[in-house]
Amino acid sequence: MSKFLNNYWYVAANSEELKDKPIARIILGNPIVLFRGKSGIIGALDDRCAHRLTPLSLGRIDGDRLECGYHGWTYDCAGKCVRLPGLETPQKITVKSFPLVEKWGWVFIWMGDPDKADNNTLPDFHVMGEDKWVGDGGMLRVEAHCDLIRDNLLDLTHAKYTHKQTLAT
Repeated sequence: MSKFLNNYWYVAANSEELKDKPIARIILGNPIVLFRGKSGIIGALDDRCAHRLTPLSLGRIDGDRLECGYHGWTYDCAGKCVRLPGLETPQKITVKSFPLVEKWGWVFIWMGDPDKADNNTLPDFHVMGEDKWVGDGGMLRVEAHCDLIRDNLLDLTHAKYTHKQTLAT
């Protein structure tokens, strides 16, 4: 996949999805684990433990940290391994972390260069908090490639011609 697509904000989850368990997502082909710590801090990491590449999404949240379900290696929200059971605390073991912003009831993730992640470039969904907004902010899981979603749901100009007997009536 082209790297230029990485340097944009993407909705990774609804805020209410991040409760007491980590959740797995695949974003731009990358397995990601999202979690909310006890204090409310949120994290997004590569969904692979540095030890045995076990999905961290199968682990558990321990305070503000994520514990791998295989051997208990524990990571903070920045991806730094902060605990190895039975061993000295490591200094250099990390998994990749991703910038996040929680706004309008959604959690946005930046998959590209972290230095280019600018909160001012978030898509503007301020209407989500207004009473006149009719959307509920819910999520619909669709087993489809993102091109299909883009071509059919985001390109509204095609409805008049392609869906003459249904949506365009």
